Amino acid sequence: MKPRTAAFFILGLAFLGMLGGSLRPAAAEPKPAVIPWAITEWPPYYIVKGPYAGEGTIDRLKRLLQNKMPGYAFEDVKSDSARIVDLWREGKNVCGGAMLKTAEREKLAYFTALAFSLPHRYVLVTSRPQMLDELGSFTSLQDVLHNRKWKAVIVKDRSYGPLLDKIIHDNESLLKENHFYGKFGEGYWPVLKMIHKGRYDYTVEFPVVVRSFNEEVFPEKPLLSITLKEEAPSFVYYVACTKNEWGRKIIKAVDKVMQELAPTEEYHKVVESWLEPAALKSGRKDLNEFYKKRAKGPWTTAP
Repeated sequence: MKPRTAAFFILGLAFLGMLGGSLRPAAAEPKPAVIPWAITEWPPYYIVKGPYAGEGTIDRLKRLLQNKMPGYAFEDVKSDSARIVDLWREGKNVCGGAMLKTAEREKLAYFTALAFSLPHRYVLVTSRPQMLDELGSFTSLQDVLHNRKWKAVIVKDRSYGPLLDKIIHDNESLLKENHFYGKFGEGYWPVLKMIHKGRYDYTVEFPVVVRSFNEEVFPEKPLLSITLKEEAPSFVYYVACTKNEWGRKIIKAVDKVMQELAPTEEYHKVVESWLEPAALKSGRKDLNEFYKKRAKGPWTTAP
């Protein structure tokens, strides 16, 4: 082969080599790790249908997390908090975003602080005007549970906070005997529908949830409510994931993101989005203290 021909041949091989390298398929992007995320019909925390679908407080907080966690994909799983506890017991990988922390749940899941609830009152919810006539507008859950004339629906393994949880725990025998005490698996909205239809006499809820329900069923007759003497102190809502290595990694990642989000105006707007102006004004100091604490450092049970 002549020198000039050999030079062209070598250059041609080099070009083909370069071309071949450029034609190699690009390395596939790693698939994001899936986070099964429990949702349920429970406005204004989760809103799954209607004109405000996806605009619940926890719905929007989940989107903030997703935007800051590109290596993860949040996958909705229909489950209320009582069902989440069952899934944890079964060792299934799942996270919930509106969980209250209890001693029993800490045995099953890792937690990190997500949002803050201002003090409020619980209400006994009914569709029966005669209950209001008999009980008035202010009563104790302890007392009304012992009134065998009225049948309650109480969701087992739902947490209302320490005070009501203790009353429910102390009266489990009575609940099993005289009331419906169990699980539905479809959230708390069906419970309110049962009360609305008169299948049972009453249940216990947060006032803001009852207000959302009445707005949905309008112009039908609204649910009625009686304020309970047991007041809810302020408490923290947590993200909680199965207590295993998978859950530990998720919670550590969420906790880090929450520290970054806590001082931002975007996060504050979401937390406060469904609060009434009067409650927001009276609770401003407590909210600001929560934001500062959440931003300072880790706030998690995961090691």
